[in-house]
Amino acid sequence: MRINAMNRTLLLIITTIAIIACGCTRQHPSDPRLQRLTLSVDTEPQAAIDSLAAIDPATLGDYDRHYYNFLTVKARDKAYIVHTSDSLILDVINHFGRSPKMTEALYYAGRVYSDLGDYPTALRYFHDALDRISDDPEDNNILRASIASQTARLMLNLRMYSKALPFAETALKCSLNTGDSICSIYDRTLIGNIMVRTGNFGEAEKHYIKALNVARNTSTKDTIEALSELGTLQYESHNYQKSYEILSKLHDQAEINEVNYILAYLAKSCLKLHRGEDAAQYAKEMLQTGSENNLRIAYYILVQPEVRQYLDPDSIDYYFDKYLEITESHYNAHEQQSAIIQASMYDYSLHERMRQQTENKKRTLSIILAVTISALMGAFGMIMYLRYRYQKSKTDLLDVNYRLNLLNKACSIKSSNTHHADDTSQSEDNINDDQEITEYRNELNEYIRSLDQLSKKRYSIPESILCSEVYAKLKNAISQNKTLNDNDPIWDELHELIKKVSPDFDKKIRTLSSGRITIEELHTIFLIKAGVRPSDQCKLFGRHASTITFRRTSIGKKIMCGKLNPSLVDTLIQNL
Repeated sequence: MRINAMNRTLLLIITTIAIIACGCTRQHPSDPRLQRLTLSVDTEPQAAIDSLAAIDPATLGDYDRHYYNFLTVKARDKAYIVHTSDSLILDVINHFGRSPKMTEALYYAGRVYSDLGDYPTALRYFHDALDRISDDPEDNNILRASIASQTARLMLNLRMYSKALPFAETALKCSLNTGDSICSIYDRTLIGNIMVRTGNFGEAEKHYIKALNVARNTSTKDTIEALSELGTLQYESHNYQKSYEILSKLHDQAEINEVNYILAYLAKSCLKLHRGEDAAQYAKEMLQTGSENNLRIAYYILVQPEVRQYLDPDSIDYYFDKYLEITESHYNAHEQQSAIIQASMYDYSLHERMRQQTENKKRTLSIILAVTISALMGAFGMIMYLRYRYQKSKTDLLDVNYRLNLLNKACSIKSSNTHHADDTSQSEDNINDDQEITEYRNELNEYIRSLDQLSKKRYSIPESILCSEVYAKLKNAISQNKTLNDNDPIWDELHELIKKVSPDFDKKIRTLSSGRITIEELHTIFLIKAGVRPSDQCKLFGRHASTITFRRTSIGKKIMCGKLNPSLVDTLIQNL
């Protein structure tokens, strides 16, 4: 039952995570009306605006309400309506999160702030949008072209010509990849405008001509716009007659917005060609358009000496006053724009500074957290290791104690059988021997019980051994890497020395091992008792370290009837 409950809990958690993930990555609204408008907003933005006005956002779900705001901003931008507020697009950005529509939302945030005059913020959103687009050149080419194009136009307005050119070229490349001839016209025109600003008139003319060749196969409007750019290029390159010839043919064909642009350059060309009467005519025609920029150019031309002779003298003062008024208004507007840009730059630098401070704090906290976790893990590992060593030592001691008890019982039974089998004259000696064996075993038992405490202390070689002649011989043999055979007299000398230091040593070894110790093992025991290290034992016996370890383990088995750690065997022998 517990397993089933756990499975149900796990399934519930996974389902919840999946629902949240799906909610965070939704791309399409659930409302059918918004779904239909998503398909038509690109081609019929004004109709989409009217349809959105008929929908009450309060009746929509959470995601659909934010998507409604997104469609509203997009439709207004597609319909060339100037954005006057950033409230809707900020709501979209704050709630779209990881939605696939987030890239497009960032692009429209850039468009909103471009209209608001906050160019640094607009550039930041355009760059964020470009960073989110996949690196696959075939993916989102249309959106990539739009973002790059708007970034280039924004930088052109900021007079950042060298920075604008790569974005304009990226936009053109994307338009060519998608086969969008209309956008390719605009992108080539944009590159031409940048080239004109940098004085590269030859390259600008090439792009204008390519745009014109494509425009002739699309629409009259695009053709007129391309020709008008060629006409302005001729004016900027001081070919005033050529500029006038091109633009004068477009005067009667262009739409009202394009006519304003053409009239301005026609008037300036006539002024440069010293055709004051024609310049006055075009300037008066410009006054009827109502465009503030055209009004400034028109009044500027009308107050020029070459043109005033063709004007009514009573109107000249009026033109001067209007020119001063409009010029002052123009520069005031530019000052306000400059103030907005400076304020935006300050806000942006402040935002970047706060972001950097936050990142530094997060980095510091991450380092502290990593160090703390590492220290805790290290401490936990050390505690577990010490606990393991303690438990292992405790288990070994319990095993030794258990085997010693078995040995005591076996000896007691043997002593009892021997007592009943022998004659009366020998029984008293056997009883005395059994009592002596029991006495030794009790003493050894006490040693074994205190083995845990003894193993924690470093064994101190007795002074009588350290100062002895035989110990000096052993050290000399070790230093010379000399191997001792089993018949070497040094073993007898060492044995005699050990008996002087520990008189009961032989009896204890015999009692524990029942006489099963070989001569090599006995010599090893002597060296252990004398405090000779295992590495030095290898030199004296001429054996590998593994052989010495095996021999010490074998001694432990014979003494305690079980496998002991070699270090415990050394401790036991040294303390006998």
